[in-house]
Amino acid sequence: MSTTTTDRRRPSTRLLVLAGVVVVLVGVLGALGVATVAWGDQLRDEGRLLPGTTIASVAVGGSTTEEAVEAVRDHLDARLDREIDLTDGTSTWTTSARDLGGVADVEAAVAAARSHTEQAGFGELARVRWTNGSADFSTDVGIDVPDEGIEDFVATVAGDIDRDPVDATASWGDGHVVVSEAITGRTLERDAAAQTVRELLDGDGDTAELTVATIDPQVSTGLVQQVADAVDEAAVTATGHAVTVSLDGETRTVTPAELGAETDVQRVLADALATATRSGTVAVDPVGIELDDEALTGVVDDLAEGKEVAGRDAEITYADGALRVVAERTGVSVNRSEARERLRAALAGDGEAVELEFVTTAPSVTADSFGTVLLLDQSARKLHLYNGADRQRTWTVAVGTNNSPTPTGTYVVGAKRFEPTWVNPAPDRWGADMPERIGPGPSNPLGLRALNWNTRSGRDTLIRFHGTPNESSIGSASSNGCVRMYNSDVIDLYDLVPSGTTIVSVA
Repeated sequence: MSTTTTDRRRPSTRLLVLAGVVVVLVGVLGALGVATVAWGDQLRDEGRLLPGTTIASVAVGGSTTEEAVEAVRDHLDARLDREIDLTDGTSTWTTSARDLGGVADVEAAVAAARSHTEQAGFGELARVRWTNGSADFSTDVGIDVPDEGIEDFVATVAGDIDRDPVDATASWGDGHVVVSEAITGRTLERDAAAQTVRELLDGDGDTAELTVATIDPQVSTGLVQQVADAVDEAAVTATGHAVTVSLDGETRTVTPAELGAETDVQRVLADALATATRSGTVAVDPVGIELDDEALTGVVDDLAEGKEVAGRDAEITYADGALRVVAERTGVSVNRSEARERLRAALAGDGEAVELEFVTTAPSVTADSFGTVLLLDQSARKLHLYNGADRQRTWTVAVGTNNSPTPTGTYVVGAKRFEPTWVNPAPDRWGADMPERIGPGPSNPLGLRALNWNTRSGRDTLIRFHGTPNESSIGSASSNGCVRMYNSDVIDLYDLVPSGTTIVSVA
């Protein structure tokens, strides 16, 4: 019993050893703890991040804030400058996050890592310090690209891609219809394009196909080509319509095109295009033509060449002291106005043949009308009476002065006056000192008879054959235009020639 009691009071050697070990361990741990705390304080004082800290996959442990920011920025530059391509299959547009105004908030990420270092507990500090572990901090840095930058880029791309549709159309030129083809419109799907940009920036890809919608024109090339073909055919039909023109056994075939016809093809084409645009159907009016009178007349002239005869009235000529009657001639010709209109109508489609005919024109004066002729030879101061070509009587006369000459040409005897009354024809000129009227008698300036000169149309010329009381003037140029005769001679003339007798006056 005593022995047992003694053993309980005195510790064993094993216990003493164990106690020593504990004391040593406590001391070591205490020393380690103090060292850990001191290390953590040193990190904070130096502004360094816990070892093992990663930002955007960049190991920045032990770096100062400034060093961490620089390291992470260097790493993120590649992401900011990474180019992405958008294509529509023909063209390519290239951009990057930086080009679009993208930014990375590296300072915020580094500040968070710094805060974590400041707030790290003893356990994390000890683990990192004594076990070569990593800090419990790892974060990524997002690149923020503003919507406005993406939308502006998409708008630029759309400006290159977007195209309004263009309807097919046609115009007339160089003798046929020229078709301008329709162009399909395009428009970029902008929302889809913006989403594509975002996906490329966030992912690993660098190229994407854009979604481009097409816009069909309202009027297709095929429809306009149908119109063009129909109008071309109508134009060929109108300008190629052949007409045979004949005259006196000779023929010639002509077409509007050969005669330089103008057409209304442009109007026909415009109407046909309007109808096709409105209804989708092809309807073409006949093409009208316009022909120049000169071209039509040329066709008639060619056929009539050498076949027409100019009409001519009979006339009297005087040469070498002899009177000659030139016989009349019936005219043979083609009525140009009528021929043009018939040819114009046929060429416009109203026929295929035009037979022209000659028309004759009878003379208005025949040789028979010159049975009795008075020939006034002013230079010889002689008046001759002819029956046909036979001279039967000759009288000496007075003619007009240089200031009031007797007219030349062909006239007819108008009114015949027996013992005429003289009416002053020029009271304001040479008759100013003479009475207004002088009745019949020996002092009458018209003598005993007067025969008026009329034009062939019947107009009184105020020129007369008449007698005169001034017989000494006979044989000279002394009248005011009339032909003076001895009273005895004018009485003979009055009795020999009827009204309507031809008067030929030569200088």
